Amino acid sequence: MLKQKVVEIYHFLKKTNTGMESILNIHDEIVLNIPKHNDVRSCLETVKKMLASFPNFKIPMVVSTEISRTNWEQKEKIVL
Repeated sequence: MLKQKVVEIYHFLKKTNTGMESILNIHDEIVLNIPKHNDVRSCLETVKKMLASFPNFKIPMVVSTEISRTNWEQKEKIVL
C-alpha cells in the first residue's frame, strides 16, 4: 500500500513545480525535502491527504507529520 502512495507522491511532486522532492523511504516513513520558499504547512497537508486517501478501505489511515530543519534528532511533530 505504501509503495503505491510513494509512487503517487513522486508523480505529484514531478508534476507540480514546488521544488519538493522525495529523498528517502524507510519502512513506513517518507522523507521529503521542501525548499524554504514553499509553505511547508500546505505542502505537508497535501501529502498527508494523499497518504491517508484509500477509498476502498473501511478503516481510516492515520498519518503523522514531523519536520526538521537540520537533522533527525531535532524533529518536531506538526499537527495539521
